[in-house]
Amino acid sequence: SVVPYLLAMIPLPSSFGDIIAAANLAFSIYKALSDSAGATYEYQCLVDELYSFHLALKSVNQVLANSEMSPSDVHAIKEEATSCRNLLEKFWDRIKSYQKSLGGGGRDWKDSWRKIGWGLFKTNEVTDFRQKISQRKQTIAIFLSGLGISLTSSYGEDIRKALVALTTTTKEILLVHKQLPRRMEYGLDNAVILHDVFGKPITVTWEFCFSPDALHTFLTGYFVKKIGRDYVERREYSISGTDGKSIVKQARSRRSSIMEFDPVAWRSVVKKGAVLTMSIEVRRVKLTSAHQSAIQKETCPRCYRTEIGVMPDGEWLECRRCERRFTWDNRTVVLDEVPVPDPRVVDFRNIKVVPV
Repeated sequence: SVVPYLLAMIPLPSSFGDIIAAANLAFSIYKALSDSAGATYEYQCLVDELYSFHLALKSVNQVLANSEMSPSDVHAIKEEATSCRNLLEKFWDRIKSYQKSLGGGGRDWKDSWRKIGWGLFKTNEVTDFRQKISQRKQTIAIFLSGLGISLTSSYGEDIRKALVALTTTTKEILLVHKQLPRRMEYGLDNAVILHDVFGKPITVTWEFCFSPDALHTFLTGYFVKKIGRDYVERREYSISGTDGKSIVKQARSRRSSIMEFDPVAWRSVVKKGAVLTMSIEVRRVKLTSAHQSAIQKETCPRCYRTEIGVMPDGEWLECRRCERRFTWDNRTVVLDEVPVPDPRVVDFRNIKVVPV
């Protein structure tokens, strides 16, 4: 972690160790979020406020290192420092966990984090975290104000300057926050909901939805270290609207890296606030007779059981036994070799079967 040189040189009582830790955490979070490009205005405000919070904690650290305080003051500082540290640690743990899921350490991880790291937190989480930081800064400002009254050392002027700057910054941030229009938030006004291949709904910001290639860029980063990554890299997936009809699917040739899509259908379905479904494409040898083919199309590609039947859901069929949703493509792909069943198909919720 980043340890500013100034903090490392200041001798502090062990009681105030949480102040150093909180200051370092604030700077680490600020640095991590700054490395993620393409963030919303609300997110950028959080980045700026984190750096301001880091500077505020450093100011407190400098003042307290050269001051004599009563036991009650020491207790108050310790409690506030612990609260600040706990708040920042929870936020930082989520960032570290997400970076680890992206394969932290390599170049690919850094590229993925730079592209989609800012999408880790929803708008309400960003807003809530900003408010909590603001509250902590105000508490610090109030404490410094009370402590500054009794100080007679040469640091009294430093306290007053820090208090004025901190109070002014807090008021400005609160004013800007109140004036922010709601449509700038990271919500459905500028995003779509995509149910991934596991059935999990994820929010995808609009900048990744204006074309299939843009969405593919997002999915490539999203599936790093996830089951199905190779399917995504080969573009063996399909994107459907609420009716189950595909608006994006892989080109007919398995070796092709081109996605087939209807621009008109894309624009008519992929709108702000839309709900989309992602399914993995699996290959199955099509049975020849009409009777066998009809049975095959109603057989779950995950559990292969049909005793209790399937339930229609638009263009989808849902298996009553394992609750997987599947549908058959109306095209046929020609392959040189018979496809080998992939045991990982049991992990997918949405499956599109492509006959070969």
